[in-house]
Amino acid sequence: LRPVEAMPRAAVAKDAGTLLAPIPGRLVQLLVAAGDEVAEGQLVAVMEAMKTELKFHAPMAGRVAETPHAAGDAVEEGEPILHLVPQPG
Repeated sequence: LRPVEAMPRAAVAKDAGTLLAPIPGRLVQLLVAAGDEVAEGQLVAVMEAMKTELKFHAPMAGRVAETPHAAGDAVEEGEPILHLVPQPG
């Protein structure tokens, strides 16, 4: 038997408001839309890769600025899943 590495987690871009696909896969659910307010830690999207679901949570409270993909879209490693604008204050 060989040890299995853990599934990668969603990456966050340097601006801390952009969630990136950690590996190629398919966006199964997009639970928010542009303009929606989200809480830190809120589930915002689900991606399927390597027969496993990867859950994306908001890294901070804020407003969804853009969702470049729709549910069902194929996404490549490093592609943005959504962009958040931090909540002021």
